[in-house]
Amino acid sequence: MMDGLEHPYQNPYEVTEIGAKLATSESLPAQQECFLRALLAYQIPSLLEPRYRGTHTFSPLLHSIEVLRAVARRCLNSAVTLEEFALFVQISTPSEGAEKIATEIAEFRKRYEAGPRQRRETLKSRESFAAKENKVIVSTLYDYADLSARYLKATGLFLSYKRGGLLLNASKHLLCDLLLREAEVCLEDREYLHRLWSGAELPTDDTSASIQVLLDLRNQLRKQGVEVPQVVADVDSQGLAKQRHDLEGRLSRLREEAYAKSQMKKFKEIGAWMESIRTGRAARLDDGTMLSVPRGERPAYLEWIVWRAFLAIGSLVNTPLDARRFEIDQDFLPVHCAPGGGPDMQFEFEDYVVVVEVTLTSSSRQEAAEGEPVRRHVADVMQQTQKDVFGLFIAVKIDSNTAHTFRLGDWYLQDDRKVSLQIVPMMLEDFRDFFLSGESRRETRKSEL
Repeated sequence: MMDGLEHPYQNPYEVTEIGAKLATSESLPAQQECFLRALLAYQIPSLLEPRYRGTHTFSPLLHSIEVLRAVARRCLNSAVTLEEFALFVQISTPSEGAEKIATEIAEFRKRYEAGPRQRRETLKSRESFAAKENKVIVSTLYDYADLSARYLKATGLFLSYKRGGLLLNASKHLLCDLLLREAEVCLEDREYLHRLWSGAELPTDDTSASIQVLLDLRNQLRKQGVEVPQVVADVDSQGLAKQRHDLEGRLSRLREEAYAKSQMKKFKEIGAWMESIRTGRAARLDDGTMLSVPRGERPAYLEWIVWRAFLAIGSLVNTPLDARRFEIDQDFLPVHCAPGGGPDMQFEFEDYVVVVEVTLTSSSRQEAAEGEPVRRHVADVMQQTQKDVFGLFIAVKIDSNTAHTFRLGDWYLQDDRKVSLQIVPMMLEDFRDFFLSGESRRETRKSEL
């Protein structure tokens, strides 16, 4: 029941249609489409907020796109900082006009960037005004902004910008155009509940619009020197969606390759992340940026930062995608830890392969949880390649029992043949020092030249 409405479905507890579709999505583009349908279905004000009934409804997703595009017309790029999103975008409505909101952001930005003193005064003044107007405390504005930004980025239409801000994804510009052309409709309560349940329709559900988006994605790839096959138009909507997801996946891989190359300039940042993960506290960069791991995500971030460290070292034969078994989002942040059944990461060089396993477990639990699977994964890789294979086991603290198990390094294959494994256990602090020493030597060589 909701506000006296009869539930449109028979079962009292049931996974929504869009939720079930998300659970079975096997690629990031497919998952993003599910989030897009879900977020596009949501309207404000709605029957979920009875005090607003009878007033004009709007989509917060489409409103955010409109404002960021208006910002781009004034400030050259379609991006807003977390402060700008919290203090302007999320507390505004289309009735105020995207151009007016963008003008206010531009004026705020001009005062904010005038100097340290003006920055503090400008920010404090706007925070006080926004909190008073919306009858909340300042921290609430930022809490909601952080959550809203995460939802928006999950659609794939937005990317991260400067410590929590938002930037429109240029590769999705045509889809944004098509979304904004659609006329918003005010639905009856039952229709609205059904839309929330199943997800909103997208312009790409239409064959001609879907082909238009496919051709645009194909052109983006060709501009980057990637040859792609012709679009197959005489298929059903699922066939068109599969082609679209495939092309979006290829664009994503190109971005990941560019991201991998950029890591060679990120040694200090990577080292700071390692320190934050090791200590559980925030770390500060030279420019004042604070790095901290989201609560409950240290295991995933440990895998992620070791992956970044090997990307920075370079000389890999395999691709950045093939080197990791954990998923990342469109901002290259970890979604969750690598699944079981294989190593966390596998880095292939010209003459050898490094199989990497990481953990936050410690004490005797570490040997019990990691001793067998780490040795098995290294042995499995040895059967798949003619190259030398080395195992690298990284933990915040290495238990002596774990070190002893890896020192012995024996493993019996299914035919009872014994193989000798070369596994190096290393504390995260030592790996960090080793990693940063490589950058120091590189800087020394540059200065000598």
